[in-house]
Amino acid sequence: FGYGLSYTTFAFDALEVIATNGNTDVTVRCRVTNTGDRRGAEVAQLYIGQPESLADTPVRELAGFERVELDPGESRVIEFRIRSNDLRTFDAGAGAWRIEPGEYSVSVGSSSRSLPLRSTFRIDVDPSPARAEVREP
Repeated sequence: FGYGLSYTTFAFDALEVIATNGNTDVTVRCRVTNTGDRRGAEVAQLYIGQPESLADTPVRELAGFERVELDPGESRVIEFRIRSNDLRTFDAGAGAWRIEPGEYSVSVGSSSRSLPLRSTFRIDVDPSPARAEVREP
C-alpha cells in the first residue's frame, strides 16, 4: 500500500460501527487527518476477525482499504461496508458456506501493525438472515 512513503503524518479517530440493511450488514466509518505540514496520501485499512471462532480463521483479515490524499490539517471521513457474505466461512462438515455467530473485531489504521481504532460487533445467526448487533468497546 506504500506504507511509510508519505512525507507527513496522519491520525485516525471518530470510529463508528453501524449495523445497516436490516442488521445484515455493518458500516464502519472513521476520520483520517493529515497532522503534518505537507500534502500527503494515506491508505486506511480495515481489518476484521473473530477471536472466538470455531473455524480455523486468521486472527484478522484485510476487509477493505481506502487511499486518501489530504492537505496539511485536512480531514476526511471514510466509510467501509462489511456485508454478511464477507463474513462467511466454508463449513466442510456441512459442505456449505455459513456465517459463524459471535463477536467480531474491527480494527482500522495505516497498516496491520498500526491499528489505533478498535471496536466490535456481534452476529447472531438463526434460520433467518444474519443479524448484526453493534457493541461499544
